[in-house]
Amino acid sequence: MSIYHLVSSLLNLNIKNLFENKNGIYGSIIENYVYTELLKFSTYSKQSINIYHFRDLKKMK
Repeated sequence: MSIYHLVSSLLNLNIKNLFENKNGIYGSIIENYVYTELLKFSTYSKQSINIYHFRDLKKMK
């Protein structure tokens, strides 16, 4: 079991309520999951990979 399964279970998160309840915690869980998957992928690359996070002038993602 990954940390994401644990957090999802504790928050009673599933696919249905993920898209119905769009508050900050769900977006943060998804964002962290994607970031860690990209980090894993970058370890297999022969090239140096930089991962960036974009925010606009209003500090919106």
